[in-house]
Amino acid sequence: MASAVRTSSGRCSTPSYAVLPRTVTLPSIYQAALNDLRICAYAGRHCAPYRRSSIRHGVSFTTWRMRSLGTMISCMTPSELVTERLRLRRWGRADRKPFAELNADPKVMEYYPEPLGRAASDAMVDTIEACFEERGFGLWAVEVTEAGDSTSDPPFAGYVGLWPATFEAPFTPAVEVGWRLAHRYWGRGYATEAGRAVLADGFGRLELDEIVSFTAAVNARSRRAMMKLGMTSSAADDFDHPSLPEGHRLRPHVLYRLSHTRGPRFHPVTP
Repeated sequence: MASAVRTSSGRCSTPSYAVLPRTVTLPSIYQAALNDLRICAYAGRHCAPYRRSSIRHGVSFTTWRMRSLGTMISCMTPSELVTERLRLRRWGRADRKPFAELNADPKVMEYYPEPLGRAASDAMVDTIEACFEERGFGLWAVEVTEAGDSTSDPPFAGYVGLWPATFEAPFTPAVEVGWRLAHRYWGRGYATEAGRAVLADGFGRLELDEIVSFTAAVNARSRRAMMKLGMTSSAADDFDHPSLPEGHRLRPHVLYRLSHTRGPRFHPVTP
């Protein structure tokens, strides 16, 4: 299956439908910023500015360095990922209503602590977009472009993407792949198809060494999706999620891992 990466027009000079090679040559200051971006992407932490007091063109080195990092994040983050049947894109205002409906659906939220109200759902969208801007990755809004899909359905199907796992656990900090799709889109292989594109972006553009995924031990559906993505688990990695109280049915969690040596890669195409 071919996938494509498209960068945001007008934001930088990177051409559309292109993947920056690992050997890309950049001015030293930008290469350093790129290295910082990769470190932050893996560790799931904000970069701290370098403590230098030198001045360049009237701007302190510390401020200039951080502006360079922000430029790198903006330029390197694609505006969308395209697969055979799906379009993964940044979030728009029209996505908020169907996302709130998805988050209020008890069937979709069965393996989450509780459904979300509209305010919490909107706040989640804001957090996702902030993650894209600050870290260069996040949870993509998913559109179904497959021919024959009902035109009465809204184009928004849910999300699939990467997210920093920073809670206290033996395997954190880490970057996880996750998904949440409206119930009517289940059983079509969309989570797996989009997940492969997201993993390829993480291992290719972000150069992550490992991507994880985790869920409640009782969530058989998500565990099957993780295995379809080539991820593997070990009983030694099982853990209790620290944000859930003792005795909660969802507290026991399983961890799945995938290393960059076994992960998918993008094969850019022009639509």
